[in-house]
Amino acid sequence: MKINKISCLIVTETKLQTASAKMIYKDYKDITTWWSCDDNNHFSTGVRIIMNNDYAKYVIKKDIIKGRALKLTLLLKGKIHFTIITIYNFSNNSYKDEILEFYTKLEEILTAEKKLQAKIVCVGDFNASYDTAIAQ
Repeated sequence: MKINKISCLIVTETKLQTASAKMIYKDYKDITTWWSCDDNNHFSTGVRIIMNNDYAKYVIKKDIIKGRALKLTLLLKGKIHFTIITIYNFSNNSYKDEILEFYTKLEEILTAEKKLQAKIVCVGDFNASYDTAIAQ
């Protein structure tokens, strides 16, 4: 990250279990990492945010949706709330109930952040089909 001057890197579908996630990057002193894993279903889950410590020092809150989403709230100068949300949604439509529950939780998070007048960046793999969404 230092060589390429990357301040924040977001990774989806990490397929990591918590024990592995804790070990990766632990020896890097210039970055901080956060992750969301699902140890019961790690083959199709996992998100991670890797951030330079120059920015990580502003993180005031972390929230997760197990294995699916990670939200970091930073408090910047001028009392500006800056929220980064990374997601990895279910890729198989056979999990319709879980997908709907996931989007409900995501909507709750976005609504709460908007009340704080946060600046929001939401990125990741939504595994959404444009044609299917339009048809519904």
